[in-house]
Amino acid sequence: MSTTPQTAFLFYVPLWLTEIVGRRARSLTDLREGILRVPEASIYYHTHRFLQQRLRLSPEPPNDFAHWAGRALGRADISEALASIDMIRYRTVAEIRGRLAAVLEASLEADNGRKPPCPDGLEFHFLSARVFLSPTSHQASDLAGFSRCLAEAPAESLTFHMFGPRLGRGGAAMSYAPWLRTIGRGDMADAVDHLDPYTLTVEGLRRRLLGLVNA
Repeated sequence: MSTTPQTAFLFYVPLWLTEIVGRRARSLTDLREGILRVPEASIYYHTHRFLQQRLRLSPEPPNDFAHWAGRALGRADISEALASIDMIRYRTVAEIRGRLAAVLEASLEADNGRKPPCPDGLEFHFLSARVFLSPTSHQASDLAGFSRCLAEAPAESLTFHMFGPRLGRGGAAMSYAPWLRTIGRGDMADAVDHLDPYTLTVEGLRRRLLGLVNA
């Protein structure tokens, strides 16, 4: 049976063009207000671009907000609370935004506004990014080809296809699970959907995906 081009899965790598949002934070209050007001692309940038870079080294790295709270404000407690947000529970950037703001609101209530701002020069600058997708040479038209591509695709491609589409970045067609369903492997698609990529290094993610596909 021949495979039409529409059923092929194309592996892409994201190219990030960083942009300055024009908002900064010196305190937890500023950080909460910024999180509530900046575009969704900024929230995604600060929670997932950092994660995808660090995923090469270790699982569950902190997001930018957690990193800043610990480094600039000396608040290890808040850094830990922000870093421990279970991202796999959320399916939209709006939900992540709400959870980040709720953690900061609880911390502000506990502090009662007594904590000083960060030192000059350590302000948090909100950034965003336009993501441009560049096709790789990896293209799969069947399960064997998909397995081969998973083994060879760049790390940036693996992480993008796992994180981006589930949070509305790149569209559902960029996600592994819907494509697996188009070739009649709904069982495999369900297994991929239930995979928690936040607890794996990128090579651990590659091994887990290959294990599911080759089972």
